[in-house]
Amino acid sequence: MKKTSWMKKKIRIFLFGLLLTSLTLPGCIKDKYDFNKLSTQAALSQQWVLPVVHGAMKMQDLVKPNDTIVFEDDGAVKLVYRQDSIFSLEASDYMHIDDQDPDSNTIPLGPFLLYDFQGRKSIPNAAGSSLFPAFQNFTHVTFAGGTLSVTVTNNLSSEISSLTLQLHNTDDNSLIGSPLVYSNIPAHDSLTDTFDLAGLTLSNRWTVEIVSILPATTVVPEGLTVSIHASEVSGLSGNAVLPDQVFYSDTGNYDLNMDTLQLTLLSTRKGRFSVTTVSPLTEPIAFNITFPTGKKDADTLDYSFLTNGQGSFDDTLSLRGVSFNLASVDTHPYNVLPYRYRVSLKSTGNLVNFDATQMMKFRYQLAGLEIQYVQGYFGQKEYLLDKDTVEVGLDDFFRNIHGTLSLTNPQVRIIYSNGFGIPVEISMDVTGKTNNGDEQALNAPPMRIEYPSDRTEPPAEGTLAFTKENTDIVPLIDLHPSSVFYDGKAVVNPDGFQGWSNFFSFDSRILLGLEVEVPLEFKMQNLQLQDTLDNPFYNDPSDSSKFSLKDLEYVKLHLQAENGFPVGMNVKLYLYDKASGFIADSILFDQIIQPAPVDAGGRVTDVISSDQTIEITNIQLEELENMPDLIVAGIFNSTDQGTKSVKIYTDYTLDFKLGVQTKVNLDIGNVSEMNNF
Repeated sequence: MKKTSWMKKKIRIFLFGLLLTSLTLPGCIKDKYDFNKLSTQAALSQQWVLPVVHGAMKMQDLVKPNDTIVFEDDGAVKLVYRQDSIFSLEASDYMHIDDQDPDSNTIPLGPFLLYDFQGRKSIPNAAGSSLFPAFQNFTHVTFAGGTLSVTVTNNLSSEISSLTLQLHNTDDNSLIGSPLVYSNIPAHDSLTDTFDLAGLTLSNRWTVEIVSILPATTVVPEGLTVSIHASEVSGLSGNAVLPDQVFYSDTGNYDLNMDTLQLTLLSTRKGRFSVTTVSPLTEPIAFNITFPTGKKDADTLDYSFLTNGQGSFDDTLSLRGVSFNLASVDTHPYNVLPYRYRVSLKSTGNLVNFDATQMMKFRYQLAGLEIQYVQGYFGQKEYLLDKDTVEVGLDDFFRNIHGTLSLTNPQVRIIYSNGFGIPVEISMDVTGKTNNGDEQALNAPPMRIEYPSDRTEPPAEGTLAFTKENTDIVPLIDLHPSSVFYDGKAVVNPDGFQGWSNFFSFDSRILLGLEVEVPLEFKMQNLQLQDTLDNPFYNDPSDSSKFSLKDLEYVKLHLQAENGFPVGMNVKLYLYDKASGFIADSILFDQIIQPAPVDAGGRVTDVISSDQTIEITNIQLEELENMPDLIVAGIFNSTDQGTKSVKIYTDYTLDFKLGVQTKVNLDIGNVSEMNNF
């Protein structure tokens, strides 16, 4: 929460304004008459009765509605102070998905699958060697595996009792495997022998040699056919045409490490899956990854790319607008993103060099994820409101008042808007403290704000009210604190785990505003406000020409009032010498204006009349003239001596007439000045 000088200023204005409101009535007749208008020349002994003030006041004319003063529809007046934002929580502040650590694999390429190959040769005679046609799919290979089948067909009309053959690499006449021995090959029939190619290094040109044949006198011009067939062939190295083949495939899971957060569904605004490959082969390499629980436009998220051949290659899959189900693994139903990937070769049909000792490297990373929508359990978190102290700054003012002014219905409200689908509890800790150590806590209970039940609903809006019914706000204000200490916190998921039903979108936020409402509803009991001022009637001895109050035998003030306000007033004047601290006398204007009666709701029911005469004697007038200072004290009571809660409405009025009666014994002078009195 941000604290500013605005808040401190508003709190001071709030406390000071409440007290100034109680002075509205007497303040309106201030300076309506001026005793300096009394003539300095006269010679009469006469009684005078002069009207001085005649006025009418209406509450709605005294104050005008604005951002702070609010008139309700029924005319009730209240003071309202607002701060739009005292706390905010954005979706990006609450949750951020970190880039996942890059994964790296080094994949062995071999052994390589090779094409099967075959050949056929008719033997023209029983001696020497015969050359097979060259095999087209390799030039030379060191085989990792495979089976070579050699079939001999006897085209003669008689049986061959024994036959031994030997295969050679034509280039260097090196032997291929062991001699092949066949027995009892019937006429017009075939026999097959096999051997393993693993570990053999062969060229693509072979020669077959008849080592021996029985009967030895057999003449076999084109009487024998030798066929060879290699199957399930794989190579360790060499030069060959490599067919399409899968080098590596695997399944796995990304575990989105989110600490206490348990995500079951994630939709992304953006993100990327980046892949880097380094291949020693000149053939293209295909990389394919599938996220079986990922959907984009209702299709399973599947991604493939093809390298150009030997060297390094980079590619990126955009994850914008993708939805991931992260709860598909029963044993871990959150934060898990399954994937399958496959690395394969795409043949160009060309002869290429290969070596099984070579390795292919892959590096891939899930990064840059930004949330569009997320669902799950988001943990129990606390967000603290910064502690602060507001110095009220009204100690001097409160020292000058006595009695009781009690606000009977103040309220503090938290205005909220919550776009998070998460339970949130707000706690406020507010304590007022005086300079002498007295304390009063607000004792506000924790309160919970509403939240939308699903993603289709708009943000929940509402108010948390701290009132006299659920807090000690009235005793706190009545304490007249010198300082107010406050802090607080917002607790997300205050009840802990209740299922995976939390949710929010990228634009969700929680916004808290503050509203302090003080209806002009109060009790006022013998509230005394006083001030010291220069005595306007003080007769400076050096000014001999000034009119003297000693020449007045008496002064009577006649007040008639029709009061529609639930506040009455007494006034005391203390004749005072500020320099010495001496109080010579006091003049009491007892119950000048009586408070109007109210109903059970505190609203005025009738106007009350006051009619009073106050006499100031010649002795008091002499003292008034001789004392340089005055203490003016106003004493206020609401209806029934402050025992009832009263309210202020805009239609309240006060009508009054004030007259002065006096008797003057003076020498005649310039009487015209008296007409200005």
